[in-house]
Amino acid sequence: EEYIPAEKIFIDVISHNPKSVDGYEGLGNMYLQSGQLDQARETLQFALRLSPDDASVNVSMAELELKQGNQKAALPFLRRAVAKRPKNPRYLDYYIETSLEVGSLKDARQGIQTLKEVNPENKKIEEFESRFQEKKEEYIQKTNAPEGEASQEE
Repeated sequence: EEYIPAEKIFIDVISHNPKSVDGYEGLGNMYLQSGQLDQARETLQFALRLSPDDASVNVSMAELELKQGNQKAALPFLRRAVAKRPKNPRYLDYYIETSLEVGSLKDARQGIQTLKEVNPENKKIEEFESRFQEKKEEYIQKTNAPEGEASQEE
């Protein structure tokens, strides 16, 4: 949590290697932790331009979006990260959590299925499946509500 010396170190790394994705990501994550969200966004976006398929940078961007309450904006970053590293439990956890929060049943189902394949003993699977079922039932009720109301009026 010594942000000023850490920032100087990251900037030094970047000045010696201007295409260091790790340097930019580290600096961006440091800004994220210190609450400097505008600097975090700018730095992480640059890291993403250098390496758009880097799973770790995509998750860092997702964490930034989540910290700012933009769950829907975080989801595409998490999709890319999980596509690149499907066996990473932390990435899968973020992906499933965010999918359930925004109501993306397709993403949640895919994430849960992947988690079952790579870590069948994971204790969160049951909880995720239960929350998925709740969201699915809510969705079904919403889509059927107008029809049900119409048939009651007749």
